[in-house]
This record gives sequence, C-alpha cells and structure tokens, in this order.
Amino acid sequence: MVCRTLLAVFALVAAAQGQSCVFPFTYHGGVFNSCTSVDSDVAWCSTDAVYAGNYINCDERYCSFPFTYHGMTFTTCTMYDDDRPWCSIDPQYGSDHVYCSDGAAVLSVDTEVDKPAGCHFPFVYNGVTYTTCTVMDSSDPWCSLDHVYDGDWAWCTEGDCVFPFEYNNQTYDSCTLDGTGDFPWCSMTPVFEDNWVYCEGGGCGGTLKDAQGRVESPNYPVGYPDNQDCKWLIQPRGGLASVSFGDFSLEASGSLFSTCPFDYVQVTALDGTDTGQHCGTDPPANVTSHTDITIQFVSDSSINSRGFYFYYTVEGGAPGTQACGGELTGTSGEVQSPGFPAHYDNNVDCIWTLPPREGTSVTLTFAEFTLEHVEEHELGQYSGCIYDFVEIFDGPTRLGRWCGEKAPDPVTSTNGLKIRFKTDDHTVDSGFKFSYQYSA
Repeated sequence: MVCRTLLAVFALVAAAQGQSCVFPFTYHGGVFNSCTSVDSDVAWCSTDAVYAGNYINCDERYCSFPFTYHGMTFTTCTMYDDDRPWCSIDPQYGSDHVYCSDGAAVLSVDTEVDKPAGCHFPFVYNGVTYTTCTVMDSSDPWCSLDHVYDGDWAWCTEGDCVFPFEYNNQTYDSCTLDGTGDFPWCSMTPVFEDNWVYCEGGGCGGTLKDAQGRVESPNYPVGYPDNQDCKWLIQPRGGLASVSFGDFSLEASGSLFSTCPFDYVQVTALDGTDTGQHCGTDPPANVTSHTDITIQFVSDSSINSRGFYFYYTVEGGAPGTQACGGELTGTSGEVQSPGFPAHYDNNVDCIWTLPPREGTSVTLTFAEFTLEHVEEHELGQYSGCIYDFVEIFDGPTRLGRWCGEKAPDPVTSTNGLKIRFKTDDHTVDSGFKFSYQYSA
C-alpha cells in the first residue's frame, strides 16, 4: 500500500513537470518495453531509463501493437500516409490514432512479429536507440541481441521484408532491383526509411545457393506484379545444373508470328544456351549446363497472369570446391574462392560467416589473393575497389575493402567475422584462399 501511494504521488509530480515515458526502462531489476501495472492500480512508466522515482501514469489513449492498417500489420510507430510517426489505439485501425512524438504510451509490443530470432528491439548502439534493424557501421542490416549492444548481434534477413512498401513514391509488392541494378532487395518498413535487406532466392531474383529447390514468380499463383525484371542465377561450380518449368502462365504475345513483346521468361547459360523469350502458356524447354544459368522474368505495365514456378538442381562439382558462402563450422578450416585456383565467375556475391563463440576468438588469415583491381587512370583518379572485391566485417563494423593483389592483414575478433566476396560482370582473376582458427 505504501509503495502504491508513493507511486501515485511521484506520478503527479512528474506529469506536472511535463515528463514523458522512456522505453525500455528498468524497475526493480525488470526491463519494461511498455507501460506496466506492477506495484500500482493503473498503468505507469518510468521517465528515466533506470527507474529513480520519476514516473507518470499512462494516458488512456495509447498505442496498440501490433495493429492492422490497410491490410498491413505494424509493430512499431509508422509514417505510412502521414509525415509524422503515429500508431493506432485499436488492434484494427478505425479512425483513432495518436502521434508517437506526443508521448503516446506503448502498452503491448509483440517484437517477435517483425524481427529475426534473437533481435532485441529497441536496442542502443553507440548511444543511439534503434527500433528496427540498421546498417550503421555495416553494409548489411543487423540488430543487437541485447537492449544495450555488447557484442552480440545478428544479421537481418528476407523474413523482415514488408510488403507492400513504398520507395521513391512507387509501391512494390515484391523484391526489386530499383536503386541497385544488380541485386534484389526489399524495405523493412512500409515506407522506405533506409532500413532494407537483400532478397536471396525467392521474391524477384537472387542467387540460388541450395543443391535443389522450387522457385515461384512473385505472388504466384495470385498473379505477378507489373514492371518486374527478375533474374535468378544458378552456379554449378564444376557440377551440372538443370532447370525445368512446371506451371507456366504469362500474358500472351497476341500474335502467332511475333516474339513476346509484353511479359516473358528467358533462360540462358554461359555455354551459349539460350531458350529465347517464352510467354503465354509455352514454357522454356529444360536446360542443363555445366556453366552458370540465368532465368530472367520480365513483365510490362499492364495485363498480368498467374505466373510460373520452376525446379532446379545442382549435382556434382569439383572435389574440394567451396560453396559460395555460408556459416563456417569447426575450430579451423580453409576456404577457397569459387573455382580457385582457376578463375572465379562474374556476378558472384558470396558471404561466409564466422559466428562468435563464448570464451573464444577467431583469427582470419589470407594466404593467396588476386582479384581485378582499379587502375589509377580510371575515372580520372584512384577510386578504390569498385569492381571485384573482398570486404571483412568485425561484428557489424566493416574493416575495409580489398582488391588487386593486396590481401587483407590477419584479423582476430571476439565478435565474429563476415567475409563478403563480390564480382561484377566483366574481367575475372584467380581469386583467393583463406584459413580460420578459433582459440580460447
């Protein structure tokens, strides 16, 4: 009773001083991401990150998370259809809402809905609070696993895509190449706010890295969107890749004697195989190749159909050939770029991860290293590694980018490492070899 009476008195004082909730806050050892009724008859929140006697009662007009608006589910405040962050006070938006900058209380947040497993939202990194994944100090979106970042983090994945999303005043129902040109991506918020993730495999294009799988056109079988240009890449790496189509229904050409001027699928391989453009209900023939296979899907701005799906397999492969990326296991190992010491392929984007392990550090050492590099006379001056390159990340922090014949120096980390290898569409070289070692 005494505790509740004191809380009521403190609330009146704090409210009179115009203070507002701070989330998350700590009270008697517990961390709260929303208002609470602990030790009180009404919902309240602390006005300090660690409760120090200052708090206010939560207004009856508070955010309800998650809430649904125009068929989309939101678990944080949004700027969709508004120029200020807002939230609904009902699970299904009617007309009542509050602006988050007005100190709206957050009573029920289900952070598991829109984040990869392990992310802690909100989290604090270098003094800044984040409510979604971020690209701060990294080229790829990541999140902290703790309220205050202390070295534990996770990469954010395609599972965080929000569809539809708005980018440059255009609405997207699937992953897109707009703004990048060479890899599909999606926004993590209904209106693009610099938080995004790569789309690998499904969606609109990507590199297919599994030994086999089924891929569907965007929104299959409901109907694909307008203005798509999707490219899926299959890399056999010395093995044998095959592609075969199942269901296939695109806009027809409109003429028995024309190609496909509207929507089409075309399959090509580096060995010269080319199925030509296919549309209507006429799928491409099966394709088998020891070289890279590209499946391209293009749609125009009108008349859609059901779409398609295809199966792919990759069999065999040269002995010892290292897959293009993935999590590296074991206490030590050696990794080669695809095809090493022969030339690597164009349009490769490989990411290897060395996850942090409790009580150990990991050391990364490059033994051989030869990539395409930029000559000083290109673009008028030396401009870094803009063609083929290797990037290394210590936790979410990028340590640098390397190309040519200058290999990275050995790196030791307790935060985990990520090694990214990316090539463009021309000029290749022999690649690289690196080793890793975990030690206590």
